[in-house]
Amino acid sequence: SLTLLFGETAAVLGFNRVSRALRHVCIHFFGLILMSYVDDFPQCEVSCLWQSAIDTLKEVFRILGWTLSTAPAKDLPFSPVFGMLGAVVDLRLTPECRMVVANRLSRTIAVVTTIKRAQKANRFCPPEAASLAGRMQHLQAQHMGACAGVALHAIRGRAQEAGLVSTVTVEIADALD
Repeated sequence: SLTLLFGETAAVLGFNRVSRALRHVCIHFFGLILMSYVDDFPQCEVSCLWQSAIDTLKEVFRILGWTLSTAPAKDLPFSPVFGMLGAVVDLRLTPECRMVVANRLSRTIAVVTTIKRAQKANRFCPPEAASLAGRMQHLQAQHMGACAGVALHAIRGRAQEAGLVSTVTVEIADALD
């Protein structure tokens, strides 16, 4: 079979080992700057070397028998502003020793819309809470850090409540603020 059966025991761990091994080969044998997250390999390079870096990465994967996506949405040229793992990274301010990491606009709009809708209606049901908790967990992992923990705890608590409990309590109102 040419597919990974994610239901099998340790399949994900095994795939992540392969992913880390590919990253290791690229970094240690070819001097590439990249990360790996499951089957994504975000790559970084100084502007004068970007073409050489991407050509090297593609050739390493080709030699090892891996097929990389050539879809225009996936096979993008290097850019100082780019999307990576659900976030947008802006390197244009690096001469000032600054880098901006932000959420994709669509994710930000979805979170804000859900919160405003719940606040306006004074209703927040468990399925909405579960959806918002997932989005907020991503935000927390990307750049909010522990500051989202208290709000996320309250929202997860609502997501786990049985039935159609939907009235916004003081705890939920505080979490949504």
